[in-house]
Amino acid sequence: MTRQFCIEKLGLSESEANGTIEQALSEITLAADFDRRNEIGKAVIQLDDIYDKTIRIQDQKTALAVRKEKSKLLGLYPTNSVIEKEDTTDGRGYEDTAIRCHLLPFVGDDTTPTVELARLASLKLTDLLDA
Repeated sequence: MTRQFCIEKLGLSESEANGTIEQALSEITLAADFDRRNEIGKAVIQLDDIYDKTIRIQDQKTALAVRKEKSKLLGLYPTNSVIEKEDTTDGRGYEDTAIRCHLLPFVGDDTTPTVELARLASLKLTDLLDA
């Protein structure tokens, strides 16, 4: 329907309509990704501020709740699917599980090998540091 609108209402050719739609989708994707990162950054700063204030007044219960919220936001808690899939018989299972739990929220998926998760995370970290 969008393509048809571009052709009929905007007077674009089919190839121009396809290009316009592709460009718009690309820009929407970039804008959504930027907004998400920006909002996560703002949330982290706000949670850090609340945490600092609660520590100053020695409100340990609220400080712990804020810390838990920040950990959830950053994806620091392991998912059940990661823990269930890890093989702990070789003695390295716990370590691999911990690595996967830290990296999966940011790169790859449950099927990505741990070595590849580490590679992707280092690339993403390099990009963030260069930005």
